[in-house]
Amino acid sequence: MTEIQIFTCFLVPNRPKVSSLRLVFASLLLLSNSFTVKTKAQSSNGFSIEPSLHFGHIFKHSPKLTIPIAPLSIGNEIHFNWQTLGQKAWHEWQGYPSVGVGFLHYDLGKKEVLGDAFAVYPSLDLRIFKRATWFRSSVQLGWGVAYLTKHYDQFTLPINNAIGSAINNITSLKLRFKKPLTAHWVVESNFSFTHFSNGSSRLPNYGINIPALNLGLIWQVQNIDNQSFIRRDSSKRSSKKWGVNAFGGLGLSASSVSRGPQYPIYAAALSIVRPLNKVNNLSVGIQYEQNRVVAEFGLGNGEYTSKAQAFKAGSRWGIFAGEEFMFGHVALILQSGYYLQQYESLESRWFSRLGVRLYSPHFGKVQGHIGIYLKAHKIIAEQFCVLTGVYF
Repeated sequence: MTEIQIFTCFLVPNRPKVSSLRLVFASLLLLSNSFTVKTKAQSSNGFSIEPSLHFGHIFKHSPKLTIPIAPLSIGNEIHFNWQTLGQKAWHEWQGYPSVGVGFLHYDLGKKEVLGDAFAVYPSLDLRIFKRATWFRSSVQLGWGVAYLTKHYDQFTLPINNAIGSAINNITSLKLRFKKPLTAHWVVESNFSFTHFSNGSSRLPNYGINIPALNLGLIWQVQNIDNQSFIRRDSSKRSSKKWGVNAFGGLGLSASSVSRGPQYPIYAAALSIVRPLNKVNNLSVGIQYEQNRVVAEFGLGNGEYTSKAQAFKAGSRWGIFAGEEFMFGHVALILQSGYYLQQYESLESRWFSRLGVRLYSPHFGKVQGHIGIYLKAHKIIAEQFCVLTGVYF
C-alpha cells in the first residue's frame, strides 16, 4: 500500500527578485514536511520533487527578430520526477531513465512586449556517467504546452514578431549535474535551453530561445544508488534485422499575411529501418509534401496562373535519415533531411524533425503508430504535423 499526501502552492512573483530563491526553497521545505509516505512499493522509492530557478538571456537567433531583449529572464520551476528502477526490461536497456512532469513560469523581461510564459511539459531524463558515485549527471528532454501572455498584434503589439499566438509549444533541454547531500536531499546546477514557438501556425513566429543557468534542490523519497536497480539477464539484441516504416500525416501552417488563413500541409514517407537493438533504430527514407500554403497563397495573389502550376509549386520531395529511441511503446524521433531541389519558398534545403511516436501492440509482425512532430528549417519552426502509419 502507498499513501502520499501533498500540500503545496506554486508561487509566481510579479517581478524577479533575489527573494524568489528563498520562496522556492521554503516551498520545498514546507512540501517535504507535508509528505506522509507509507510504502513498500519500489516505484515510490524513486519519486522526487525538484524546484529550481532559471537565470537566462533570450538569444537573438535571427536578424529579423525585432523584440527588445532584457539583460535577464528569470524562471521558476517545480518538477515531479519518477526514477525507473528496472521494473520493466527496457528500463535497464535504456540505462534506467526517469520520467516526470514540469511546471514552469518565465518572466521573459520587457513585460510590456513579451510578458510571461507559463508551461507544463512531460520530460525524460537520461543518465550519463552512470558509475560515478560522488555526483550524478543526466540529460533531460521535455516537450509540452505553453501559454504566453503577450504575442504579436498588428495594431497593439507589432514589435513582437517572436510569438504569433498565446498557445505555443515548449521544448526544453537540460544538462544536469547533481550532488547528493543526504539520503533525501540533492543540490543541482544545470544548463538549459528553452524554446517557445507555435510551429508557424500563426505568423509572425520566429520563436523565443533562452539559454540559462539553473540552480535547484531535489527532495527524494529515498537515495538512489547503483544497488537500487534491478538487474536482468534478458538480451537487448533485436531479433529483427530490417524493417519498413510507411506513414502519412497532416500539418498546419499560416500564410505570410498577418492574421491570414491557415493551410494544410500533407505529407507521406517511406523508410527502411535498421534496428541496432530492441530500443534503438536507425532509418533512411524518402518523403513527399504538398504544401498548400505555397499553392493556395500563390494562386490567390496571381503568382500562379493555374491549379496545376500551384500544385507543382507546393510539391516538395526530400530524403531523410533519423534515429529512434524506444521507451516501452513510446519513441523519441530525431531526423535530419535534405530537399531534392531548391524551392523558392525556402531559404535552406536542409530540414530537421523532432517528434514523439506511440506504438500499438504487435499484430503479428505489424505495429501501428501515431505521433506528433515539429519540423524546422535551421532553427525556425515551419509546422507541427500529426503522422500515423505502420511498421513491419
